[in-house]
Amino acid sequence: AFLYIPIAVLVALSFNQGGLPTVWSGFSLKWYASLAGNAAILSAALNTLIVALVSTAIATLLGTLLAIGVEMRRQYGSGL
Repeated sequence: AFLYIPIAVLVALSFNQGGLPTVWSGFSLKWYASLAGNAAILSAALNTLIVALVSTAIATLLGTLLAIGVEMRRQYGSGL
C-alpha cells in the first residue's frame, strides 16, 4: 500500500484547476481535456496500447506452448 500513495496523490492532484500542484484551486477536468485534444499524445498512447496487446499475446502463446512442451516431456520422457 505504501508504494501506491504517490500514485493516488498524483491522480488526486490531476483534477486541480490551477497550474501548481501544491495549491488547490478547485476541481477541474481542464488537464484531461487538454490531453484529449493533443493528437501526438493520443497517437503515442495508441501505439503503446498496440505494443502492449501484441507483446501480451506473444508472451501468452509462447508461455502456453512451453508449458505444454515441458509437461509432455515430463509425461512421455519419464520412462527413458
